[in-house]
Amino acid sequence: MEKDKANFALGYRDLVADAGFSYASFMRLRQRIGAGQPPLGRPGPKKIAPLNLGDLTCQTKSLDHRNRRSRRAGSLHASYKNGISRRELDAMIASVRREENRKRVADKCRVIWHRADLVWALDGCEYAVLP
Repeated sequence: MEKDKANFALGYRDLVADAGFSYASFMRLRQRIGAGQPPLGRPGPKKIAPLNLGDLTCQTKSLDHRNRRSRRAGSLHASYKNGISRRELDAMIASVRREENRKRVADKCRVIWHRADLVWALDGCEYAVLP
């Protein structure tokens, strides 16, 4: 941006408008870089409590996972709110829920063989006797 400003003799406001983002955002990012801070950070307060990831993973897997929601996720967040953000915890729970749902669907489609060339139907279909 500094090179463009020197080459084209334009102000920051014009250069930023051509780049497609707001002048206020540019100035905020420029101020952060000048202060030695990272230009972008995660929103919300910083988490200060130590996080026991193994225990959290076990508790996440033990939740009652339904198709779209997991029961007791709010109480789990309340107990870990100083160590992990709700967004990160929700992402962990969603990945576990997807895996549980995938396993549940795979178990429904399982075929059980009792002996060779004979299969029992799992959906209650009528059996036809072949001659």
